[in-house]
Amino acid sequence: MFGSDPHWFYDDPAGVPDEGGVPVRLPEALLESVRVEAARYGVTPAAWLVAIAEHHLRPTRPTAA
Repeated sequence: MFGSDPHWFYDDPAGVPDEGGVPVRLPEALLESVRVEAARYGVTPAAWLVAIAEHHLRPTRPTAA
């Protein structure tokens, strides 16, 4: 479904012109897990990886008690 090449590029939606792609290579076993999870959410493996990175890199804010 997603091809056998585990090489993707992150396309910055902010459109910063000076940023280039970030190639990602995954071991085959990890790649298969990423494909399965991405398919569960109906997105590409690259989009799924970006979402995970954004979620984990986003600064946390304290919530009101």
